[in-house]
Amino acid sequence: MGLFESVILAVVTAVLGVVSYIAKCIYNDNQKLNNQLQLEKSRKKFAVEAGLACILRSDLMDMHEKYISLGYITIHGKETWDKMYISYHELGGNGLIEDFNDDIQELLIRRLQGEA
Repeated sequence: MGLFESVILAVVTAVLGVVSYIAKCIYNDNQKLNNQLQLEKSRKKFAVEAGLACILRSDLMDMHEKYISLGYITIHGKETWDKMYISYHELGGNGLIEDFNDDIQELLIRRLQGEA
């Protein structure tokens, strides 16, 4: 092998080494960025779920106060309560609302005019 071929081989080897290093850096940066995006998505999802649980809890507390003071619950109120309670429970809510659910389940269901 002549001097020219040796120089070409050395240059090609160096270029391939640099390209390989750059590709590795780009890959690592991309992985870091993906990890950061996943963490941000996870944080936002948690915040949305926590916020929704707070809204459901507040609405369930209001409904409990209303129907316990009436002494009965309407069919639509019961359907709404059950759906909201299940959603709240699936989001990890518990405690006081579980006690409220027991109260609501014991109420008499009253049909109002116009209800099917």
